Amino acid sequence: MDFRKLGIVVLILVPVLSSLVIAQSGQPLMVAGLHSSKDLVWQRTSPNEKQMDGPVLYQIIFRSSATPNHVPMISPTFTLMDSPISVGSGNVAIGGMSINGGTGVISFAGGQTFPGSGTITGVTAGDGLTGGGTSGTVSVAVDGTVARTNASNNFLADQKITGDLTLTGSGNLLSSNITNSGTITANGRIGIGALTPSFDLSLGGTATRTIAMERNTSGSGNSLTVQAGTAAAGATDQAGGDVVLSAGNGTGLGASGNVHFQTAGANDISGTSDDGLADRVIIVSRGKPLTLSSPGFTALMSIHLVGTHTAGRRIHYMVRATDGGSQIATEEGVIQYLATANSITCTVQTNDKLHLGTVNSGCTPGFFNPGSQPGVSIFDNVTFSSPAPIVVHEVYFTVENESGSTIRLEP
Repeated sequence: MDFRKLGIVVLILVPVLSSLVIAQSGQPLMVAGLHSSKDLVWQRTSPNEKQMDGPVLYQIIFRSSATPNHVPMISPTFTLMDSPISVGSGNVAIGGMSINGGTGVISFAGGQTFPGSGTITGVTAGDGLTGGGTSGTVSVAVDGTVARTNASNNFLADQKITGDLTLTGSGNLLSSNITNSGTITANGRIGIGALTPSFDLSLGGTATRTIAMERNTSGSGNSLTVQAGTAAAGATDQAGGDVVLSAGNGTGLGASGNVHFQTAGANDISGTSDDGLADRVIIVSRGKPLTLSSPGFTALMSIHLVGTHTAGRRIHYMVRATDGGSQIATEEGVIQYLATANSITCTVQTNDKLHLGTVNSGCTPGFFNPGSQPGVSIFDNVTFSSPAPIVVHEVYFTVENESGSTIRLEP
């Protein structure tokens, strides 16, 4: 074999290997030759020293401390060593940063900051939020003391609002739990238990309602004043508004409810128990029927009396009787009564009676069950100018009670 041709092959291959190594180390390019130097070590592998005329093969030996699963790099002494880049389970890691080989997701080391104007060094919770922080896992949550709504703008659980609550536009403030349900409408009406209030303050009509002040936390109860409107300041000779107290209206033969005025008399002994409220005035809304035969009769009221308690006052009444046609007999009068637990007396004031036609009304004292309570009945003897049977016979009345004892309207 022509040695010169073989030498050309070696000279071509060796510079390529040397160039690869030298290029990685960043040192000036060197061309390998047959003479060794301190930078590269050449080792003759064949032929042996006694056969110098054969082909010569030189092998470059690299000094290295690199380990598997690391990308090698040139050390300061120009040997191979591990670089900060490692590969394991398909993932690439550079220090504390890793790249998932399957998803491409990059994970950064804890406490990582980013240069430039977009650097985030901390999270601060603003109005209506809690949480935040400058390191570690940072979370932000809605402040539990701030009213919250869901995606449908409904409040979540119980909410408290401090300060002013202003409604803008024509919206209503609705609630599903202001004493069952409630509404504050854009026209200024408030409904409690009523979603569509018809009055300035409407209470739901599906249950009995009470408007009352709560107990005082100490001492006597406080006063409640209900007052109608006062005339404009500076206006001349203008009247104030009326106070109208009205029972609930009925339909057809139902009539309205009665009107009761109540107070509580003192208990017989000192103590902390509540005094009992009693009707002092009852205005009966509809006429109570009397029997159609003569004399007509019906019970009006009785009083619950115990011990040495007494009761008395007046019953104002008006009797109406008709023959179903044009004949009418009517009388207005006052019954006085006075009672103890086991006795009662009554009288009709003859000098305070008016009549049209013949009625001849009077009162009868008696005792009424349950409880054998003392009470009063009314009777009359109606006659028409032209004899005819009684078709309509009724009495309207109002009971006054000068005592702390309770009154019962008799059926």
